[in-house]
Amino acid sequence: MNFGEFTASGEPQQPITPTLSPHIPTIANFSSLCAALSRRLLRLFAQALEISPSAGGTEYFTPSHTSTNGPSGSIMRLLFYPASPPDYNPTTDLRAGAHSDYGSVTLLFQHKNETGLEILSPQGGWSPVPVVPEAICVNIGDLLSYWTGGLLRSTVHRVVVPTDENGELSKSERYSMAYFCHPVDSTPLEAIPSEIVRARGERGANDSERKVMTAAEHLKSRLAATYGWKS
Repeated sequence: MNFGEFTASGEPQQPITPTLSPHIPTIANFSSLCAALSRRLLRLFAQALEISPSAGGTEYFTPSHTSTNGPSGSIMRLLFYPASPPDYNPTTDLRAGAHSDYGSVTLLFQHKNETGLEILSPQGGWSPVPVVPEAICVNIGDLLSYWTGGLLRSTVHRVVVPTDENGELSKSERYSMAYFCHPVDSTPLEAIPSEIVRARGERGANDSERKVMTAAEHLKSRLAATYGWKS
């Protein structure tokens, strides 16, 4: 189930099932904490990119990822993958096909021992991602990759039914939660004032011949490419 941004009073902006209604305050608070953690990560990225204080420094990405500055595509998603059926074919059946996320960063929360996430390696093979107890898995999204001229690369990943130490397919269900952090819709994806990013050349947002897209336009372009979605 997807939860868009919550209102200032912590209310969801879509109908909620009776089962989840009593838990909305908890979910809203958790979503807010995820947004704050995402901003903290983006401060570290800004520091690594050596953005000068006069251009925003470590706070360069903060205003564009603050919900009070406008709506965004940020989403909290509760995920459930049922146990594999008897006729499951691991070569053709996937819990989630290969894809990258659309936004800035994604925070993934997984149960201990509920593996199955795989990332596409630079060599072209799939590598399992271990579930580290008490840790959050972080993916970089397409927008941040575009914004940094491909310096920070979005992660192509998928979800499969894992096997145990004996090579047997897991019979367990999988539960996880993902927070997809996006900038405010109106954010212009202009070239980042970083010499490290400029060294990437005319790529992504560095392309001086390309119209400056907003975050909303970038999201629409990714939806169109994936689903044939049109505005």
